[in-house]
Amino acid sequence: MQQRPEESSISQFLTPEAMLTPGVAGSLAMMITNALAVNFNAPRAWTGLVLSFVFGLLVLGSRLIKSTIQEQRRGRQRPGNFAPACRSGLRCA
Repeated sequence: MQQRPEESSISQFLTPEAMLTPGVAGSLAMMITNALAVNFNAPRAWTGLVLSFVFGLLVLGSRLIKSTIQEQRRGRQRPGNFAPACRSGLRCA
């Protein structure tokens, strides 16, 4: 099954190896930081630091998120998640 072109380009963009991802994340963090600082009088240094940290976690966690979504699409369950043996609320014999 082939992916649509826009899906493959987005999946390639949101990887830690991509060079555009840090630039876009940094510029987005600065735009949001400046908006919060001007409108809500938030401290720029701390706001920018927190937003950069959150964006960094999102980029680094993209591989974990991607693998989790792929596992759910395949219908596999992780060992800690057990499906009930029967669908009724009563005890199954």
